[in-house]
Amino acid sequence: MLENKIEFKKFVFDETRIVERKREEAIENALWHLDMNGVKANKDEIKAFVKSDITEIIKSKIKLLIL
Repeated sequence: MLENKIEFKKFVFDETRIVERKREEAIENALWHLDMNGVKANKDEIKAFVKSDITEIIKSKIKLLIL
């Protein structure tokens, strides 16, 4: 955008959120993420890792561009 002389403003902000998932939801979420990254996982193998409901703290840094 700078090379093409396109004016823009940017704002960088942090986001923190808490996600609570039931055990089965957590397993499905893990399988989905693995599949999206080309990893074919066995559901029973994932079940061995996820013992109960989970609470995740997800932290992100987001850059917002305004044209």
